[in-house]
Amino acid sequence: MGYTALQSGSVFLPVGIIQGIMSPLSGKIADKYNVKVLLGFSLLLFAFSFYLNSKLSFLTEHHYIMSVLYLRGFALGMIFTPLSSIALVDMPVRKWHRLQVYQM
Repeated sequence: MGYTALQSGSVFLPVGIIQGIMSPLSGKIADKYNVKVLLGFSLLLFAFSFYLNSKLSFLTEHHYIMSVLYLRGFALGMIFTPLSSIALVDMPVRKWHRLQVYQM
């Protein structure tokens, strides 16, 4: 489309903002509901966004492309928190303390 680096970054900026907003919100939602259900729902949304991308052509309108990107940002923002919770739930305490030392 002939965008400069700044223009293409500004097109994708709302997607990152949506992800940044949804990450802490998905943590609050995960406190109330089963983490696996939230992760499954998020992965379905993410897969649906890829399905919508399969319908793209050179005639696709800008608002359709952006809607799909916003949906993907929403889904990705909801994926990472439950995925981290599931990955760390069975970690022994001694490894958890070692992990915290490495992060400092």
